[in-house]
Amino acid sequence: MMPFRYVQRNTASKLKGVRCFVDKSPVFKTIPIVGAFIGLSAFTFQVLVLYPWHHELSKQFDELNVVVKNLHQATLDLQLTVKQLSKEADDVKTSAKELGNTMTEFKRERRYTVAPQLKSSQEK
Repeated sequence: MMPFRYVQRNTASKLKGVRCFVDKSPVFKTIPIVGAFIGLSAFTFQVLVLYPWHHELSKQFDELNVVVKNLHQATLDLQLTVKQLSKEADDVKTSAKELGNTMTEFKRERRYTVAPQLKSSQEK
């Protein structure tokens, strides 16, 4: 194995020529400036556009949550009303059945009481 110093020296000597090329090239000098400009532009956009828009969206979401809660409560109220109406409809059905049973009983009783009177009146 090679000692660490040797590798470090060897690597440094290989990069020495590259550093000279990087230092002399105008493209490599402008890259950090362009990067800083892009970062500064992005930060400015976030601060001036996205941050106020975030507050506006938060207000709209809060209003939407209130509307959703109201709709949920209205749905629960409607479900309760439907249950009450179905119970009342069942009560009306049972009342109608009872009334129908009472009417049939009344008609049967009337037949037996009215029929003999009709026969006697027809015979006269």
